[in-house]
Amino acid sequence: MSNIFKKISQKSILEQLNQLKKENPEKRKLQNKRYREKNRSILNLKKRLSYQKKKYLVKLNSI
Repeated sequence: MSNIFKKISQKSILEQLNQLKKENPEKRKLQNKRYREKNRSILNLKKRLSYQKKKYLVKLNSI
């Protein structure tokens, strides 16, 4: 049940962000910048993970 609420809240948040982007692009850019600064380590880990996955798949396919 809580998953449903999470999805609904995430969807509403995304809708709000999209609306904000349409209304005020500059404010949205600043918001994105703050998010990237705040979550820099998580974003870097995601990038590394995707790189490692690609590398692994290439290696797996070459066998």
